[in-house]
Amino acid sequence: MTQTLSVRCQNCGSPLQVNDGLRYVTCGYCKSELQVVRDASTIHTEVLQKVVNEIDNLKTQVRTLEVQRAIAQLDQSWERERQNHCHTNKNGQLHEPSVLSGLILIAFGFIFGAFLGGATHDHGNAPKFFGAIAFLACLIGGLATMRQATQFASARRRYEDQRKLLIHSLEATGVSDATERPSL
Repeated sequence: MTQTLSVRCQNCGSPLQVNDGLRYVTCGYCKSELQVVRDASTIHTEVLQKVVNEIDNLKTQVRTLEVQRAIAQLDQSWERERQNHCHTNKNGQLHEPSVLSGLILIAFGFIFGAFLGGATHDHGNAPKFFGAIAFLACLIGGLATMRQATQFASARRRYEDQRKLLIHSLEATGVSDATERPSL
């Protein structure tokens, strides 16, 4: 047998009669959609829009946390990849590869090779040979450095593009204060 219970509308306070098994009701006075809430000792109504808003807020918070976590993981992954691309000097500081370093190495090889190649006074062809070897070694090293710099720049662009997408996604949730990039 269904029992009728008396509750009040959470929005306007009007009395409502609800069946015992009913979960949702619309107030006949203010037309608010209500959820019938049964606690251990009481029964009351809650404006359904408030529940929907709370659920939406929770969804936004969860999405924000997911994107923030994705940004943190991307930053950590990039830092590991960055360290793999960089070289460390004697003081332990990381240096990113650059095309300019490669060009300087090639120029040094050209100058050093020309210097050794020009030193033909009494030594025969040996200085020319060593000059050519020095130039080739610097050329190969310079080209390798330039290749590493290009790969590094490409990896950095991919990281920055992915990060921008995540930041945009985070801003779409209404949060913009958790976008600080870690110091590199």
